[in-house]
Amino acid sequence: MLNYPQGDTLRVSITDADRNLSTTVADTVSVGLSSDKETTSEKLVLTETGVNTGVFEGQMLFDETSAVSSDGVLQVSRGNKVIASYLIRRMILVIRQRLLPVLFMV
Repeated sequence: MLNYPQGDTLRVSITDADRNLSTTVADTVSVGLSSDKETTSEKLVLTETGVNTGVFEGQMLFDETSAVSSDGVLQVSRGNKVIASYLIRRMILVIRQRLLPVLFMV
């Protein structure tokens, strides 16, 4: 468990070589962040740390004021849990590969 003081910044880092789509520009991925106070996810766009690294980073501020969705700030209350949601592209492909043969069986 991590503790953050009020007004601090949450830093998010994801390593995912499968999301490194371009060999010439830095790519981006999205993460959803929510808390016990702000249950609707705030979207955080992470940018690749360099060309072809597969490492994505971003940050979002915390605020203890009333919850306002989609304002780019994650509203939290003291003691809240923060949940990060990230969709792994490789998992979707594996699931599709397993389901397709079943869907086409007669």
